[in-house]
Amino acid sequence: MDDRGRNVHSEGVTLVKLCTVQNRSTVTGNHSIIIQAGDNANITVPSTSECCSCHDDCACSCSCCKMAEADKPPVAIVPYTGSANSPSQKHNRLFDHLFKLRHNGQLKDYENYMGILQETPDFRKADVQVLVKLSDAYCVWVKGEPLQKVGKLIDDVDKLIPDTDSPSEFEALKTHVTLLMCLQQGKLTEGLQKSYFALQKVHHLRPGYLKGFIFSFPAYLLSLLVANESNPEAREAIRRQGIEYCKLGIDSTDLESDMQHLTVTCENLKSTCHLYMAMLHLDDAFTTQTASRGRRVSTENLQAATEALKAANQSTPAPFTRARLLLVTSDLRFRQWQESRDVEYHKKAMQKAKRAKELAEEYNFLSETVYAKERIAFLEEQLPLDTKTVGRGC
Repeated sequence: MDDRGRNVHSEGVTLVKLCTVQNRSTVTGNHSIIIQAGDNANITVPSTSECCSCHDDCACSCSCCKMAEADKPPVAIVPYTGSANSPSQKHNRLFDHLFKLRHNGQLKDYENYMGILQETPDFRKADVQVLVKLSDAYCVWVKGEPLQKVGKLIDDVDKLIPDTDSPSEFEALKTHVTLLMCLQQGKLTEGLQKSYFALQKVHHLRPGYLKGFIFSFPAYLLSLLVANESNPEAREAIRRQGIEYCKLGIDSTDLESDMQHLTVTCENLKSTCHLYMAMLHLDDAFTTQTASRGRRVSTENLQAATEALKAANQSTPAPFTRARLLLVTSDLRFRQWQESRDVEYHKKAMQKAKRAKELAEEYNFLSETVYAKERIAFLEEQLPLDTKTVGRGC
């Protein structure tokens, strides 16, 4: 409607400006409708008896109508409005669903779902193409395969990002994949630089999942630096910085306004940030091949790591994250055994490592399987040596 309440038509699209009367406005029409609302307005779209809105005279012959309702890809029904919300949020449900399938190890279901998604009109949009290609890259990482395989995907993403609704945000997500590639190649410093680059890309965004996710990048990388830093003062400075990023990640995720569409990813991210916090306190890394393995950890850091792991387990993290939590919990028990020489801690460390191995093998997480086997072998080496020492009365 214009300022006098008249309809305005432009190339088959009805443009409607909401004019609230008694806190309620009703909009109807036979054409596509663009709704422009203020930042504080709420938009409710009631269900209809029509099968879909693919075209005006839909007879349920199109591919999206043939799908059962439960199988339809969860693309958001209405894009968000208002300057406070990012355009990329309209695909949050899709992002959440792809994450769930990947990190739950449901890779066969993931492939089937992709086949369904390809039949939908949204699949050809640049935003969806970027999300799908980045998700495919994450699948390679979750499975523990060499990330050199994703080079072509990243090249495609680079070409698509300029055509998306939120280039900066997608650029930050892409940076995380290239960061993981750096880690596989042993380029830790370059990876840390990329994580700071990603932070610069999203500094203007309001707090939420994406910003929290980006904060988790340097937190993880700094945990690797702590594990390999021999200078105590430098190690403590790195630890403090990493813990701060963990806290920023958790706080930002807690402020996500679209929690109902990002339930799985938000809860898992908070668990992951608490996990990284525990690793920072333990001078820990997923691999046992670090300089810190024989290093003693203070009582204060042991207690802080215990609290962080407890917080990480309060939600229901995905199996991929659960396997990693088991690995770090095993390391906590090992550190406690180092301090107390109580054999029960060693037993618990071994139990957690074996459970991590079982879970990783069940879901075919190759890297986590390797990390668990490393711990089992390491723990088997430690106890016999300790037993001999005790036997000599030392």
